[in-house]
Amino acid sequence: MFETEKFQAQFFENEIKLDGPFSRELLCNNRSKLTLFLDQILDILQYLLYPYSNFNQATFRSLTKGILVQTVILPIFDLISSSDFLNK
Repeated sequence: MFETEKFQAQFFENEIKLDGPFSRELLCNNRSKLTLFLDQILDILQYLLYPYSNFNQATFRSLTKGILVQTVILPIFDLISSSDFLNK
C-alpha cells in the first residue's frame, strides 16, 4: 500500500470511530458521488435563491447547476486540495 493510501485508510477508520456510521469516504474517493452530492446542494441553493420564474424553468436550473459544479466548485476543490497549493 502506498503511503497516501495508508493515510486515507487510517483517516476514514478514525472518522468512523468518532462520527459513528456516517462517513465521507464515498465523497472523497468517488468523483461522480461528489458531483451528485454537489448537485443536490445546488438544488437546495437554487430553490432558496432564484425567483420563482427562473426556478420554474428546468433547463435554466440544469444549465446553471452544471456550469457551477463543473467549472467553479470542483476546480476550486481540486485547487484547495492540491498539495502544491497547501505547501505554498
